[in-house]
Amino acid sequence: MNSSFLFAVDSVSRRLPTVKSVGNKSSGRDSTKTPIKVRRDEKHLCPYCNYCTGKKYLLQRHLKSHSTERPHKCAYCSNTFKTTAQLQNHVNTHLGIKPFQCKFCEYKFTTSGELIRHVRYKHTLEKPHKCEECGYATVELSKLRRHIRTHTGV
Repeated sequence: MNSSFLFAVDSVSRRLPTVKSVGNKSSGRDSTKTPIKVRRDEKHLCPYCNYCTGKKYLLQRHLKSHSTERPHKCAYCSNTFKTTAQLQNHVNTHLGIKPFQCKFCEYKFTTSGELIRHVRYKHTLEKPHKCEECGYATVELSKLRRHIRTHTGV
């Protein structure tokens, strides 16, 4: 049995299907004929992009990235955010709170993303984003995307 959950965006409700993980053919039976129990390897797919996860709550969190709704408003300025985590990171900038401590040095950061970028640039020199065309590698995905345009001309 296909499981699904309700998701509403732009006042339209949709049932989003979930599927078992790709490539798992160990059961050898036709799952369209008889219902089966939800399995641990069940995958939840985003209907708007190629995002896939094994956890329903992660898909629900991801779906907010496709929504234009920004219900969380900053009490210090007019900025609004899609999630409470984004709001909290922003409020921390107003308050000067830097909860993310580098384990290699004394630097602290407002967001985990800033900490990760710092560690990669200053300590590990890791460059996880690589160009498949020429091998260029960088710390930041945005820089890889800009680089790829040198190959595509777009």
